[in-house]
Amino acid sequence: MTFLLIDGTNLAHRLYHIQKATSSSEKLDLAKTMRRSITALIEKHQPTHCAIAFDNHEPTRRHQQYPEYKQGRKEKEFALRDALAQTEQYFIELGSGIVAPIGYEADDVLATLATKAKSMTKLIYSGDRNLFQLVDETTAILYPHKGKTSILDAVAVYEKMQVHPHQITDFKGLYGDTSDNIPGVPRIGAKTASTLLAKYNSNAERTASIEEIFNHLWQISPAIYQKLRFHQEIALLSKKLATLERELSLAPCTLQQLRCQSKKAKADMV
Repeated sequence: MTFLLIDGTNLAHRLYHIQKATSSSEKLDLAKTMRRSITALIEKHQPTHCAIAFDNHEPTRRHQQYPEYKQGRKEKEFALRDALAQTEQYFIELGSGIVAPIGYEADDVLATLATKAKSMTKLIYSGDRNLFQLVDETTAILYPHKGKTSILDAVAVYEKMQVHPHQITDFKGLYGDTSDNIPGVPRIGAKTASTLLAKYNSNAERTASIEEIFNHLWQISPAIYQKLRFHQEIALLSKKLATLERELSLAPCTLQQLRCQSKKAKADMV
């Protein structure tokens, strides 16, 4: 069985900006374009189950932990907000759309569903690199970039990020994430973060985490030591902000209810 998990909010943003660059804003029909894109994904990958997750529009637990979370993002334009509302409602009525519970995000919904569907092959469609942390033996990312969609397994994630999927949150704890305004440790770059995570660990059979790096400060070069020594708290907070919730209550939604629709229902999406 194959479970296709789609980041609906991320897809909407990507399609909106593509359409805006090539069309008159008055002629945009983003909701219809999203339906066609999702139908094409279903037809291509032939999943047995499908879910489209959308952000809740309320502040999240991450905003409570760090009020500056996602600060600086532009407010959604009306056309995008309207199309998102239409698309959310359409797929909710169809039975495959899920809006994140209050306090959480679409990524948390995808993480929870991927965790619940342990025995299935999971394909997660999103341009959000934070979802790379979900990649494992049964989970891959369908990653759209520059007009192409790549299938990223654990090896491909490592080649792209220079850290393993399960280290993505540690990497963001050190380096941060400007797209979500996650601070990370000041003056620690991507290369330094990945090098630290590759080198410092207390168990030869597993790779390092932030916690293990701070337990090995005495082994680190003086220049990097000075950057890290006073920033353990912000590093751990940044890691927490990047960590997806995998145990949300999505009741009354069940995996059985997320079985793909018939071919006729798929055709009705267009």
